[in-house]
Amino acid sequence: EGITSEDGQGETGPDDGNTVSGGEESGGEEESAPEPVCTYDPATKTLTFENYELVNKGILDGCLAEKQMIAEDVERLVFKNVDEVSAIGSSHSKWSNLGAVVIEDARTIGEKAFFQTKELAAVTLRNVTTVGPNAFGESRQVQSVTLENIDYVGAEAFRQCNALTELAITNVKEFDRSPFSYCTSLTELILDGSIQGKSILGTTMFYRCTGLRSVI
Repeated sequence: EGITSEDGQGETGPDDGNTVSGGEESGGEEESAPEPVCTYDPATKTLTFENYELVNKGILDGCLAEKQMIAEDVERLVFKNVDEVSAIGSSHSKWSNLGAVVIEDARTIGEKAFFQTKELAAVTLRNVTTVGPNAFGESRQVQSVTLENIDYVGAEAFRQCNALTELAITNVKEFDRSPFSYCTSLTELILDGSIQGKSILGTTMFYRCTGLRSVI
């Protein structure tokens, strides 16, 4: 039975061991979102960002400062389970040793996110919703690009990646105009899985790719 308080302002129930302070009712615990974390592997010189809503210049600089590093220490950037990656390229010209970027399980790679990243040689994108316009444009040292399970690749996303020689595409739903225009070193294209979209093998997709000879 309930017990009336001395001032008559209410009743308290019998102690059942589940009383929550502040008058809140107890209940099942909600599953919390995974914590954002940045880690650095000195053996491979890889800086990894996981579980972020946004990775931009401020987040990158903060991670470097926390780990007492400079951008030149990083040769490989990895992003996993990230909503958006932006402002890495031209605004981060100090990434002079960055050779590889891997992005997996991401919603958006922002417009010009890696634009003119000078030393970038390899790009791997898996399970990405949107690759923004010019996301990797004019990154002139990029030699290989792998696209797997991408919903949309924006206009001129890899424009003037002049050193590009290896391009593998698997399950890409849509390309906007001229995503690989002026990739003059590209000689072979490997296609695997369902590929759809605008001008997939037309003149705009590989505009001025003067070396392209083989499609597999």
